[in-house]
Amino acid sequence: MKFKSFQFIDKIINALEEQFPRRCSCGKEFENLKDFLENTTLPSLQNLQIFDCEHMQEILALRNCNNCHSTISVRCALNQNDKKTLLNSIKEDISNNLLNEDEFLILFRDQVLKNIQKKYYIANDAK
Repeated sequence: MKFKSFQFIDKIINALEEQFPRRCSCGKEFENLKDFLENTTLPSLQNLQIFDCEHMQEILALRNCNNCHSTISVRCALNQNDKKTLLNSIKEDISNNLLNEDEFLILFRDQVLKNIQKKYYIANDAK
């Protein structure tokens, strides 16, 4: 099953990598995306949030710090045109495949994580 929005995954990973190093509110520093994924966990089954309003488009991923359990948000951080195109592609994928938004976002998130795990040789249990 191939989704149109999956074509953005490499751009998303590159945009995520640019957000590091970063620090949790507890002081734990995450040197890079690999360090971040290995030292955080998913707070819930569906952890992506989409905001698609007239003047704001954003996709946030939520992770919990393994040190203090605070929730940390990471922005998709694509340029505005790519973000709009991605959000439109997500809506199209959901409609064309008769999925609800949460189901699709779980599939999308899992594919992003799978590609990151492959890139950084992270064990599959580091969700």
